[in-house]
Amino acid sequence: MQIDVLATGSKGNCYRVSDGKTSLLLEAGIPFSTIQEKLDYRVSEIAGCLISHVHGDHARAIPDLLRRGTKVYGPQQVANRYPGVQSMPILRMQMLGSFGVSPFLCNHDAECYGYLIDSGYTGERLVYVTDTNWIPHTFTAVDYWMVEANYDGEILMHNELDGIVDRRRGSRIMQTHMSIEALTSYFEKDNPDPPKEVWLLHLSDDNSDAAAFRATIEKATGAVVHIA
Repeated sequence: MQIDVLATGSKGNCYRVSDGKTSLLLEAGIPFSTIQEKLDYRVSEIAGCLISHVHGDHARAIPDLLRRGTKVYGPQQVANRYPGVQSMPILRMQMLGSFGVSPFLCNHDAECYGYLIDSGYTGERLVYVTDTNWIPHTFTAVDYWMVEANYDGEILMHNELDGIVDRRRGSRIMQTHMSIEALTSYFEKDNPDPPKEVWLLHLSDDNSDAAAFRATIEKATGAVVHIA
């Protein structure tokens, strides 16, 4: 599979995934004009857009995508907010072109989905999960992980003590986002098959260390690790 990062982080998230036969967008949290530009104005080639949850940094461009005929899928809360979005039931596969897409529920302060994506064309498997403080399932035979590594617990604690991060915000981060400690523990204990690649997403500007995160996950997985 080919993974292209159009944007990541609290200012907006959007990714393109292709198996050479079908292309999907994951998230639409940046202006539609930026999506057009990043895709070389070939938005019509996108078979569908998968949204994790209703927050603007993941859902901003939904109305424009719908107006231009792109099919958008996500949790019921997203469908309620944006008429035209198709709600996908959890743990049930739906075919989008050559991809079989199975949503699963994550832990966030809005109804939030992760996605298990299987390519019938390449035989590869991808897991996408963000905006959750833990991964709720064990997955086998995953070739590609696209997963949030938002903060380091020790960095966040020091930033709270130094007044860089408000304690209320720090508490929300810990309840709704993935720490590098939680992700490392998952890969060491609950991920039986080494993947080909891991893409670390949604790193906090203040509370993360990209180089250290890469080294930690490389050691835990043995995979090639990309910082989005």
